[in-house]
Amino acid sequence: MQILVNTDHTIQGREALVMRIQGEAADALERFADQLTRVELYIADENGPKAGVGDIRCTAEARAAGRPLLAVTNHANALDLAVTGALTKLVSVLEHSMQKVEARRDRKGGNLDIDIDAPGRLVNTQEFDDLSEISSRI
Repeated sequence: MQILVNTDHTIQGREALVMRIQGEAADALERFADQLTRVELYIADENGPKAGVGDIRCTAEARAAGRPLLAVTNHANALDLAVTGALTKLVSVLEHSMQKVEARRDRKGGNLDIDIDAPGRLVNTQEFDDLSEISSRI
């Protein structure tokens, strides 16, 4: 999983900040690492040098192989809060997306295996605890 961090010109301490945010993103998304190809974080201060409430924006995008782009945005008063909030939202969206994929797979029959005794017949092996139950139902 590749993690890219982009900031606008108003964000200070770019190199150290990028390394820290990449580490935080890698930790937060660790369980999705094998499914994600790239994660991009865009950080901007919407008011520039002026102070403001909730003016730091972090947009996080996740690209999974064979899946559409997932993106979330979080606004906060501080950069760390904006990043943490965006990563929390991204984890939530990824969990929901993966649950939908699993539910779709389950509706389509789950794990299907070919019955040795009756070639061409498929058996849903998720319904049974052991193989003896499968052969008794055929």
